[in-house]
Amino acid sequence: GPVTETEYSREEAPRRIWDDFTPPDFDYRNRWVGKGGKKAVGYDFYDLIQSSYCFGSFEPLNLSSDGETAVFYLDSAIRESAELSDLSAVISFYNYYVDVFGSNLEKPVALLRTNEDGESSILSGVGGEGAAISLSMYTPDACQTMSRTLYHAFFDSKVHARNLHYQPNEWLYRGLGDRYINASADALPQELKDLYGIEVQDNLNTRYMKYLFVSLKDPTMAALSSDMEGSMAAGQEDFYFNVKVPLILETIESFTSQTQENALLHYLMELPQHQDVNISRLMQDLLGENEAMVRAYFSGTSFIPNYW
Repeated sequence: GPVTETEYSREEAPRRIWDDFTPPDFDYRNRWVGKGGKKAVGYDFYDLIQSSYCFGSFEPLNLSSDGETAVFYLDSAIRESAELSDLSAVISFYNYYVDVFGSNLEKPVALLRTNEDGESSILSGVGGEGAAISLSMYTPDACQTMSRTLYHAFFDSKVHARNLHYQPNEWLYRGLGDRYINASADALPQELKDLYGIEVQDNLNTRYMKYLFVSLKDPTMAALSSDMEGSMAAGQEDFYFNVKVPLILETIESFTSQTQENALLHYLMELPQHQDVNISRLMQDLLGENEAMVRAYFSGTSFIPNYW
């Protein structure tokens, strides 16, 4: 069966396989600086993505997306059995992300068989140089995995800020991912939503009611912020990432959407490669006079109003 390798050691890869310990890694592209040749933190995460490869028998599917050609490779073993609805869902997700990110992927996506015989091992992953995933869309979770894989293929190839994946910036990285992945489900045609049983249950108003209920009941929850990432209890983390952060992101977008849609994402895309993102400067650049207000929402000194 097909084997893929993306040489990428990020936790968000849906089916992460080899990382720092697999050739041709060995930090050979890492930057060594300072006394004693210490390596710069984070470089091995971002400079090793160019060794992605995929072995197998594949057939190209050249799909038109907004006037450009999107290249998918279909595992030849499922050439006759691939469901048209599955391919339609993949195309819908892909077109949604083209619209969000403003351009096609420069690298291909490989659509693989599943290990239905119970013996074969199908290895797949996602990185800045490509993505591979089984074309299996039987459940809402499988559809979400497909969308998440495509999102990270786009994001990882277009956003290169080194410190975005670490605390205290995890809220921005995870929050943006969840925001667009959930929105990609909304963008599916209704017949595909019905076919796969996809129902988006937690809309902004629902989350806002949870935010108010929990925050009024326990003000310490409203005060959860980025400097506490990594030290929260499980319940606090769930509230922070799944309730508060989505509202913060939507608040920022509500202030910036008049001048640019998806302003946060495009700000990150415009940063020079390997430059750390400065969150304070980002907030000031995007929000201007509204920055102090959003900072108060984040710190919990002021409740987030209902902007929706």
